[in-house]
Amino acid sequence: MFFTFILPAFVAAFGLFCSAQPLEERQSNGNPFSLYAYGEDINGLHVFYADGQAQIGDMSLSNASNKVPMYVTYSSNDRTTWIAHANTTQSTRTFAALGSSTTSTTNLLCLKESSSVTNPVTFNSINSVSISSADTETITNAWSLYGSTVLINRTGGNFYAKSTGKNGWWHLVWSTSDNAGLEATAIILRTTAPVLD
Repeated sequence: MFFTFILPAFVAAFGLFCSAQPLEERQSNGNPFSLYAYGEDINGLHVFYADGQAQIGDMSLSNASNKVPMYVTYSSNDRTTWIAHANTTQSTRTFAALGSSTTSTTNLLCLKESSSVTNPVTFNSINSVSISSADTETITNAWSLYGSTVLINRTGGNFYAKSTGKNGWWHLVWSTSDNAGLEATAIILRTTAPVLD
């Protein structure tokens, strides 16, 4: 009888303790991570920086003048704000700072918001946007993880790959519209690289 009372009480207490820890904290340790897109004909392709916009796929196909492989870290002030860094182990180039002739190795990952059905995922110089800012045109505090899946902290927000007309290269966009699938292919962003056979 003693065992039948103690075991259920222990399991209940353990369950409460485990569920009190935020999911994001349990599943992400704060280390840098890369972003990969998964969807129809997009099987774990890298997300990269291209003239201030996020693009997917083969970087050599992009017509951007400044294109850089990148990885992401959390802002020290807010885990919903992500900072993109030039992956200098894959490239010696750096991000072009907005409105300046200098270069920067870090930028905020942002959602641009407009009246369009789909809107671009962009990068802003870390100095040009306040980290706590979420104005109507540039949203910086919009990111979270569920395991290795990237989520947008906007009701109904989803990621899409917008065609560039070249196979293997897409623009990364987002939308809250039900009509976004008419303009672009629905995708999932993950922090997990594809498994190659």
